[in-house]
Amino acid sequence: MPTLLVYGGDDRLNSPALGREIATQIAGARFVEIPDAGHLCNIEAPDEFNAAVLSFFCETGVSGSGRE
Repeated sequence: MPTLLVYGGDDRLNSPALGREIATQIAGARFVEIPDAGHLCNIEAPDEFNAAVLSFFCETGVSGSGRE
């Protein structure tokens, strides 16, 4: 299953290091770190977050509908 982990570079609740470690445990997972964003990176940096998700969807063929 295509897996994307998006972390804020300044996340103090779940550090990017944790996200990188989790990504190593999931075959083929992609990790994206958004600099200068915290735990709510989707709200703090919506353009960067959306670009990461859209790129992932386009590259993996995932539509986001949950019906793949």
